[in-house]
Amino acid sequence: KMTAVTARKAGFNVICNPILDMIKGNCCCNMTLRSLGCDKYKVTEIASAEAQGMHDGGVLTVGKHYPSAEGDPLIDSHLAEDRSDVSREELIDYYLYPYLELNKRGLLDGIMTGHKRLVNIDPDYPASLSKKVIDILRNDIGFDGLLFTDSFAMMAILQKFGEENIYGMAIAAGIDN
Repeated sequence: KMTAVTARKAGFNVICNPILDMIKGNCCCNMTLRSLGCDKYKVTEIASAEAQGMHDGGVLTVGKHYPSAEGDPLIDSHLAEDRSDVSREELIDYYLYPYLELNKRGLLDGIMTGHKRLVNIDPDYPASLSKKVIDILRNDIGFDGLLFTDSFAMMAILQKFGEENIYGMAIAAGIDN
């Protein structure tokens, strides 16, 4: 809540948090700054507490980085394209569980999409440009809030699709902003 209060005093009304990225495997050895853990129930409770504090402090929340599915740990999507071979079922059951629960609790005002390509769902486009992947949020999760993309300045997306194309592609896929 203190972060939200400080943000409001500085003139902000939205914070791009909580981070809802999930990791698999041995959590104590895989913990990164981009994940709250590997137990979908614990991650959901921590993220819910953070989002509730943001709301209590008068700030909207943007959960990130949908689709949250793990890819190659050696690839930084700021520099190169990352991909995941997660199935649609695994995506919904495990990786999207925190999104689903926060959405049900009214704690998720927006979602930020990442640029990871889910090859078993859409082999051609990264999540931020994929109608198939975005539709999972809208249709399977029932999310009707705002959808944002992570930075389009990331080389993973610029190299493959070009700056002149990505904005229209994102809107066509269902991104709001």
